Amino acid sequence: MCYKINAKQGTSPSTSVPFRNRLRNDTSRIIVFPSFSCAAALDVKTQRTVEMLSSVLLPSALCVLSTIFTPAQAQFQWQFNTSVASTSLATCVSLPITVKPFNTALSNSSGVPPYSMMAFAVGGKPTTTLIGTDANSLSWTVTQPVGTRLMLSLVDAQSSAGGIPADIYEVTAGQTTNCVITPSTAPNFTITSNITGSLATCQHWGLTITGGVAPYKITLASTGARVVTNVTLPSGDNHFTYVNRAAPGAQLIAAASDSNGQWATGTPMLTTQGDWSPGEDDTPVYHLA
Repeated sequence: MCYKINAKQGTSPSTSVPFRNRLRNDTSRIIVFPSFSCAAALDVKTQRTVEMLSSVLLPSALCVLSTIFTPAQAQFQWQFNTSVASTSLATCVSLPITVKPFNTALSNSSGVPPYSMMAFAVGGKPTTTLIGTDANSLSWTVTQPVGTRLMLSLVDAQSSAGGIPADIYEVTAGQTTNCVITPSTAPNFTITSNITGSLATCQHWGLTITGGVAPYKITLASTGARVVTNVTLPSGDNHFTYVNRAAPGAQLIAAASDSNGQWATGTPMLTTQGDWSPGEDDTPVYHLA
């Protein structure tokens, strides 16, 4: 359970002076991912205090406004139905995709068309590509530059996710690269991370958005997860602090988009570490069995 943050930040955060100072002075918003939300309306300052304390100290009784947290639902699953698709994806090759219900015992839904492929380019700019309206005839073509590392997520018209593969894919040169689109790298809309490398259980991950048009949306996705998690920041906020409650041993990315639907450049990725295995109600990403 997340009763303390990592050692570098102290083993008794609620009583330490640095922690109290951060709590009083921090103007960023810490959002956590609870199994329920508070019905009582709180002023902004109180909201931020409760959210910070809850996310660090009270994992069994978390409190956050429900309008900020938007979890996707796992209704279907997908896969490449060709042996060509391994952890390497060749440019300009049309890759057929199979979609089927996530759990036939609960639902026969294969999603609501049309379907789109969300390709999160690590350190770059995500893309969203319409791939078809017929669940039995879907395909996606790799148009990212050679060397790009991708985390993939298929979504339907209702933003339901079909799960994220357990691997990060790398784009390789196909028979042609004529279809490759070099993404815009305009520096006026970026997302940056305060740490690199790995993220321990309960460690804080600070994200900053620069440029674009507020309000912003943060998208959190993890390899092997059933869904992605979207968090809409209040208008005027461009900082987001995530207290890591994701299962360890995965790759976790954070992407940002603005009110115009544009993706930010920079998409950071970290490896999650720790020995805590949270339940489905305690983490924004759910690992596939």
